[in-house]
Amino acid sequence: AEFYHASQAPNVASLEKRSPMIEAELEFKCHEARYKTVRLYDFIYKHYCFPIGWEDFLGVVREEIEQNISPKLFKDAQVFRIEPPMVDVFNAFKVSHNNVRAVILGQDPTPQAGKATGLAFSLKPGVEPSTVPSVFNMLVELKWEGIPVGLSNGDLTPWLGQGVLLLNSALTVRRGNVAQANSHRAVWKGFTKSLVNYLDKASEPAAWLLWGNEAQTFAQYISKEKHMIKAGAHPRFTTGFYGRNYFRCANEFLQSKDRGQIDWSLLENPESVATFLEGCKADGLGQR
Repeated sequence: AEFYHASQAPNVASLEKRSPMIEAELEFKCHEARYKTVRLYDFIYKHYCFPIGWEDFLGVVREEIEQNISPKLFKDAQVFRIEPPMVDVFNAFKVSHNNVRAVILGQDPTPQAGKATGLAFSLKPGVEPSTVPSVFNMLVELKWEGIPVGLSNGDLTPWLGQGVLLLNSALTVRRGNVAQANSHRAVWKGFTKSLVNYLDKASEPAAWLLWGNEAQTFAQYISKEKHMIKAGAHPRFTTGFYGRNYFRCANEFLQSKDRGQIDWSLLENPESVATFLEGCKADGLGQR
């Protein structure tokens, strides 16, 4: 499926059909929006910069975004840089709720500059996965389950068209080092609760993969009679994450519900491996 922001759609805005009143708003360039100058509420409800297909849900969370998320992010952005860029913050929603077959729920985006994509555990093409441990460990788990993946490719966008929602519990984070992790957890808590509740009822039976303590707090809003839940530690750790058979169990569940299977395989990125690996003359002494 082709994905685009509503402002780029030829005939339809995200929340309503075009009218003379909103025609001028569609001239707004979503990709130029910045947290420091554009309020998230306006980004969504005034400029229609949200993937299409989520209009009902946007009605559910409108007050939460207006009164809580938007003012807090705007205030925080006056002091801190925020990841991912505003244009990418809702990338996970390029999968319509009608098509969701699996949900991978993590913690929050990596705070490293320029590496968060708005898709949980997914990197831009060409970014070396070993620089983001949670992504690399997820790829190792895939390979451990016998799924053909390249450990040098952390681009998970091929999964989107198969109905995989790559979601973080918090959609944003302050840019910086690991100390900034969870810096926006409280900001998004109500939004994510509403989203999980909404998907629980609106989507067909789906496989929910909950990674980390924060993600697992949302299990209480998921019907175990309808959906599959498979939880583990956050993949930034190895103990408690590896060996849970998440991806194969997800496919087994989907097959049992006549929803087909997901092709989890990922191609290798040979250019990345050749340029990143350490040279043979480096002895590695002093490494912990």
